[in-house]
Amino acid sequence: MSRLVNSKVVSFFILSLLFTLPLVSSAENLEILNVYSLGDKAAFLVMNTSSNQLMELVYENRDFTGTHSLGFGLAYSPAHWNGRYWLLQKGLGPVVGLYIYNGSLKHVKTFVNGSVCAYNDLRIQWNGREYLLTFLKSSPRDNPATGECYYPTERYLLLKDKLIPLNVSGTMTWVPPLGEWIAMGEKIALINETGGGVVLNVPIPGLYGSEIAYNGSKVWLVLYWADGNLTHVEVYRLERNVARSVYHGDVNGRVGGPVVTLGNWPRKPAWNGNPILIQSTGLLNDTVLIFNGSGFSSVGMFNDCSELTPMSVGGRVFVLCTVVGGDRRSTGMKLFAIEDGRAELLRSFTTRGYPYRYRVEDFLGFPAFEERNDSSLVLYINGSILLFNSTTAMNLLTGEKSPLPASLNGRSYRVSYCCGGWILFTKSEAYTLKGGKFAELKLAIPQRREPTTETLTSPVSTQTGNNAIIPPKGALAPLLITAVGVVLLLHTLHRRR
Repeated sequence: MSRLVNSKVVSFFILSLLFTLPLVSSAENLEILNVYSLGDKAAFLVMNTSSNQLMELVYENRDFTGTHSLGFGLAYSPAHWNGRYWLLQKGLGPVVGLYIYNGSLKHVKTFVNGSVCAYNDLRIQWNGREYLLTFLKSSPRDNPATGECYYPTERYLLLKDKLIPLNVSGTMTWVPPLGEWIAMGEKIALINETGGGVVLNVPIPGLYGSEIAYNGSKVWLVLYWADGNLTHVEVYRLERNVARSVYHGDVNGRVGGPVVTLGNWPRKPAWNGNPILIQSTGLLNDTVLIFNGSGFSSVGMFNDCSELTPMSVGGRVFVLCTVVGGDRRSTGMKLFAIEDGRAELLRSFTTRGYPYRYRVEDFLGFPAFEERNDSSLVLYINGSILLFNSTTAMNLLTGEKSPLPASLNGRSYRVSYCCGGWILFTKSEAYTLKGGKFAELKLAIPQRREPTTETLTSPVSTQTGNNAIIPPKGALAPLLITAVGVVLLLHTLHRRR
């Protein structure tokens, strides 16, 4: 009798253990779709190829610390991850749905009558608190065949799940020291997180360019417009709800600002540092002008550059010059440091294809940058400027080169910044780059479950989702087979006895 009891106890124990095991997925079945980084942590968006289940792996402090199965499919495009929830788009054409996912799928708004001239009608910016949504609408005068497009817009602020319509025009930029958005259109206005605003006392010309620059707590608004062969420049010091004129003057030739808008996000980032203008008096004859508080002074002339990109890095200012000439497969570049009011050549180099340039801070929480085999990436953040191409990662400040791992060499890959270093990845593998050294990053499924910390209500409708960790198909099969085998063996032994 005791043997029978013992066998039943053992069988019951094994089955109980089996059904109380953590439901974890095998990392070998995961395909990396993208990485969304906030700087100090990142979310790996992965697909379990055994179950077609989307999952989120949270990475921080050089380790994977949390995982969730996601209750939305590939019909939804993750536009942003803010550490609390996902902002999703559905559709990229004239009709675009916007959703929030935080354990359940919440519909925010469906935008209709989008522009026929744009691939993605909904543009998204994030300032660390709320989202600015800009929907590009269709105009009856649009003619994509001729490039004649007008882009009337709808604008909203989205704070958690509260949607606030904005009645503003022109470009909008987040101004960190003021903690407000600035709208630069027919009027100049500051907009707070509730959608309330104040119009600034700034006279507006008919056609003008505009830039926002900040240095610590100081904020400047720079306006410029053509006046014959001259460009008239006005500089205002911005304080809370006040604009104070501090400079006006004329500059020879054409003038443009330092902000280069590349990609869909953000639309127009602010410049971190004293205002900089690029003066052009002829073909490939550019001068960089910097504002010293009372006027603009030249820091250098650049006569062989097809493009100039000022970059603010760790309190220092650099200018990246794309050199004229070469073939389609290679591009000559020069990096200048602006020191003591003048430009000094820091480094000359050649890279593959066209170099796309991004300030990483402007894209936190958005999808990783893509390095294609026929182009290059220049990414700058904090105290570093990194060049990525199809063979090498190069620190442009030190000149140190790090050859890519063999499996990335000559291939397209994506790059994200996290945790004081860089993550390079494809669908099947990932590497970290820190201190000039590459190390393979193995995907890992932590066994502890990370609870959801925030619940959002929906302004429109809610669909039930799943925030539990779901095992893939076949993940428990070996355990089931083993457990059943043990039970049968114990039963056979009992009968023989």
